Amino acid sequence: EVLPNGQSRVAFRLWDVIGGQQIVGQAYATQPENWRRVAHIIADLVYQSITGESGYFDTRIVYIAESGPANKRIKRLAIMDQDGANHRYLTDGANLVLTPRYSPTSQEITYMSYFRDVPRVYLFNIDTGRQEVLGDFPGMTYAPRFSADGNKVILSLATNGNSDIYEMDLRTRRTSRLTDHPSIDTSPSYSPDGDRVTFASDRGGSQQVYVMNADGSNQTRISFGTEGRRGRYGTPVWSPRGDLIA
Repeated sequence: EVLPNGQSRVAFRLWDVIGGQQIVGQAYATQPENWRRVAHIIADLVYQSITGESGYFDTRIVYIAESGPANKRIKRLAIMDQDGANHRYLTDGANLVLTPRYSPTSQEITYMSYFRDVPRVYLFNIDTGRQEVLGDFPGMTYAPRFSADGNKVILSLATNGNSDIYEMDLRTRRTSRLTDHPSIDTSPSYSPDGDRVTFASDRGGSQQVYVMNADGSNQTRISFGTEGRRGRYGTPVWSPRGDLIA
């Protein structure tokens, strides 16, 4: 339906035929060019009403786009809708960029770049295009991951040949050390509730997955595969519900 002001009105209802009742219904007024976004929002509502899980249709993917000849590749930070539409670049390719991570609100991204051969972490606002430097971190190989409330990030840093897990408060820029072990502790990720952290470590002789409290206490190994038969374990990430680790 086209409204007098030129906007489009879209309405939908999800109906339980057997139960004879409406499960969910909603109406939206928007500019005509936003029809795809509205369709994705509706799909999310339908999906959530049926499965009880949050939908993914109205989401975006941030990634590193690589282009150019083999001897002069360019890597740019890019974003697109989950179905591949609305692709655009966020950086110009002047500097190498790596490992982008979303904030919980999906409005900000952390990513790593190199400034004078030193890893530097940036915080990029997707809506405004504004970015700021979180800091230079020699020895870092992955960008940080956000906490559930978006106020902190967690990262691994290598100092004096030893890699450990650190946490940074984004408001104060204060960094706290969470692990202190003569091994390689890396790839940390917060649980959705922010109470725990999973990470990879070779402290047991091979690279395995560990879990600890968010303050660094109670560090516990949770994987026991043998290298060569079941492979190595790396870059663990919590599922959105917090019941699984990938």
